[in-house]
Amino acid sequence: MTILLDAPRTIAAPAAPKLSPRVLVEAVMLGPGPAMRTVRTRPGADLLDALDQPITRELLISRCSDEPSAHRVLGVALALGRASQTPEQHRAAYTTAAYAALALGRRELGIGLLNTALDADDVLDDEDPFAVSLGLAIYLHEASAAHYGYFAARLALRLRSA
Repeated sequence: MTILLDAPRTIAAPAAPKLSPRVLVEAVMLGPGPAMRTVRTRPGADLLDALDQPITRELLISRCSDEPSAHRVLGVALALGRASQTPEQHRAAYTTAAYAALALGRRELGIGLLNTALDADDVLDDEDPFAVSLGLAIYLHEASAAHYGYFAARLALRLRSA
């Protein structure tokens, strides 16, 4: 009689449930570590994966309604931009960073970040409507930081009711 021994089996760990973009943004915004190290955390890595969804960018932008939150969004978006792996992630991260810079009254930084975001348009062969409208707001309307904060607050209200 031959006894067959089963080879050791590896049981795959159950996959963590996918968190909604809203939960990911909250986790990153309220995270204990510095914003620039966001991508090293599980919520940060998941947020990077969800960054190609427009709702994710809108949720991040909606947090720019006050100065401390806008600083956090700027740091998080820059970290996500540096870690981006696709042109879509690159464009979304740097557009978000540009918006946060504008909400902080840092117009030159916002323009530079928006130009960085728009570099992905050549690779993607399309234009991001939000980035284009943000560019128009910069170049055509001398909007103040308060304008961007007001828009972020309005966006947050719209997202809460959705």
